[in-house]
Amino acid sequence: MRWLSRRPSLALFLGAFLVYNLNLRPVSSGDTAPAALLPLAVWLEGKITFERYAPLMEKRLGKRAWFFVEKGGRRYSYYPIAQPLLLLPLNSPLALVRGLGAWPVERLVMLARSLEKLEASLLAALAVALLYRLARRYTGRREAVWLSLLFAFATSTWSISSQALWQHGMGQLLIIASLLCLDLCLAGEGGFRTWVGAGLCAALSAAVRPTNALFVAACCLVLMVGQRWKLVASYVGFSALVGGAVAAYNLTVFERLSGGYPGTLGGNVLAGLAGLLFSPARGLLVYSPVLIFLLPAVWLWPHGRWGSVPRICVLFAAAHLLVHAAWRNWWGGDCFGPRLLTEMMPALVLLMAPAVAWLERNRSARTAFLALTVISVFVQAVGAFCYPTGQWYARPRLVDASPDRLWDWRDNPVRRDLSAGVDRRGYAGLAELVSAKWGGRRSDLERIRLRRE
Repeated sequence: MRWLSRRPSLALFLGAFLVYNLNLRPVSSGDTAPAALLPLAVWLEGKITFERYAPLMEKRLGKRAWFFVEKGGRRYSYYPIAQPLLLLPLNSPLALVRGLGAWPVERLVMLARSLEKLEASLLAALAVALLYRLARRYTGRREAVWLSLLFAFATSTWSISSQALWQHGMGQLLIIASLLCLDLCLAGEGGFRTWVGAGLCAALSAAVRPTNALFVAACCLVLMVGQRWKLVASYVGFSALVGGAVAAYNLTVFERLSGGYPGTLGGNVLAGLAGLLFSPARGLLVYSPVLIFLLPAVWLWPHGRWGSVPRICVLFAAAHLLVHAAWRNWWGGDCFGPRLLTEMMPALVLLMAPAVAWLERNRSARTAFLALTVISVFVQAVGAFCYPTGQWYARPRLVDASPDRLWDWRDNPVRRDLSAGVDRRGYAGLAELVSAKWGGRRSDLERIRLRRE
């Protein structure tokens, strides 16, 4: 195992991937269904539509599947399809499985949901490894490991990105990759590859989730101020190329540039800002209180190191927070914690780099930091292992109809899910499968198969 200690990024990747899968289940949502199913539709049927799966989904929901849009008798994803298209190479072995296309649709959906968890955890673990490499360029090895662990387990990277194919996981990975390529390019390393990587990854992040266009804008603004015109050309050029393809798809399917998103800004910004930061249901500083150390960290950045990448992180995080605060449904639907702020996490954690080094010299601050880290990790673990056992979002009243529940400190998602306990369905299924396998009882295997279907 000594070779792992000499390769921290690989060790972080493997460790994160293992922990992300310890709950033995996807914490998925209807919102993630198109991303999970589209690779199967492409490889098995050569389609990007969901006619085969829509009837089953609507039967299970007992209503119209909101994550599909009907046009010309076909069902399209309500959400951007860039992420599942980027995942097609990872799903290519599906095309080699003989007879897979003849499976009942129930079994295909079950397969897609299982693969979804593995793919989401893979993306999140890769993001952790890349963040280490980026942080290592700004701080020491030990501090970079701490930052990567914070990103992996003390933020919504664990409870959201690693659990299902929300757009956030791929967005995080592409944002980190873009920042790493940018930093290498600014240092004169990597040459043409890093120039391409910086702009292309940023453009793809916006294709995956439209609000990541704020990241592209932050990069362009900072680089224009620094007169880095060659890099500006990379960001603008690739954004035009990728954005043109996205616009063509949106106009064809939705007949509007914004795609499935109706663009419902116009909420109370101050109320949304307070909720995204301090609400017991969605507050960033409630679910990841260790991020309070961002305040001293920003002031501790050495003047000579306050370069393009940290400036981009500040601008992007501020713009991202304000835009989502202005959204009428700033709480982001049925999810665990501040899901909508997930793409901010790489920027926020990287900005904490000076604080981690400063803690080595300040004992009282270090104690507080460790305590808040433990709390943050614990809260994220509740999301990974317990949510949604408490059914807080829908009971006693749907939050969308009673948003005042977002401020109920006595009845909040963490407390409700923790009281309801760990979701044991994954462990029960594994135990039954192992028992049936070792017992060699065909009836048990058949019973398990029917229960899953």
